[in-house]
Amino acid sequence: MKELERINWKIVQKIVRFLRYREKTKKTTIALNCNMSYNRCAQYIDWMKKMELVEQEYDGRGLELIHISDRGMKICED
Repeated sequence: MKELERINWKIVQKIVRFLRYREKTKKTTIALNCNMSYNRCAQYIDWMKKMELVEQEYDGRGLELIHISDRGMKICED
């Protein structure tokens, strides 16, 4: 997958706000609710994982679930 060339902070903010009120969510749900393509959303999620703004877990069925990290919550509060 191609990496992001530039970061649009409004998109990052939109994803963080969405995740703030969700416990654990799939990338598809994030993309749909943030009005983004799945590929673009996945690129931002990957970047946000590198920056430790979000974390991923796997449920018992092997689904990847995304949730906001403590660092992401601090950014959301500021």
